[in-house]
Amino acid sequence: MITRRTFLVGGALFPLTNAAVRSDHVKGEKVSFHQDARLLFEYRYSAEAPKTYVHPFCAPDGNVTLDSPADHVHHRGVMLAWSDVNGFDFWGEQNPGKHGRIVHRRFAGLRKDRLVSLEDWVAEGKTLLTERRTIAVPISSKDAVWLDWTSELSAVSGPVQLSAA
Repeated sequence: MITRRTFLVGGALFPLTNAAVRSDHVKGEKVSFHQDARLLFEYRYSAEAPKTYVHPFCAPDGNVTLDSPADHVHHRGVMLAWSDVNGFDFWGEQNPGKHGRIVHRRFAGLRKDRLVSLEDWVAEGKTLLTERRTIAVPISSKDAVWLDWTSELSAVSGPVQLSAA
């Protein structure tokens, strides 16, 4: 199993208080997390996209992410990807070379303040890695947005090498 990494992303740094968070699920597309009427972020997992990701991620004064800007089409909000997994690029999308896809398999858990998603890292029809991804809103307030992302990667069949490109 590949080393577990946890990322905590903050949209602002202000005193935090607990506030009601809820999620809305549009099956096959996205899960949106809200605090009252305000959108915090959306988890996007459409089968048409080459990877799963968070966009928009909204600070108290608005969105801070881009989804596939013209100069970097492979940048999709907040994402976990890698440019060389056994010779396949899971980061880039249009550059030369062999590409893989990060495919949402199913939700293992979906609550008002968190989701647990099972992802397959697939290249040439073969699953190289499985990922258990947990994304949560650990704390929210009117002044800050927090995203707690934990990913656990496991090789499916045979060794997997993550290389620096």
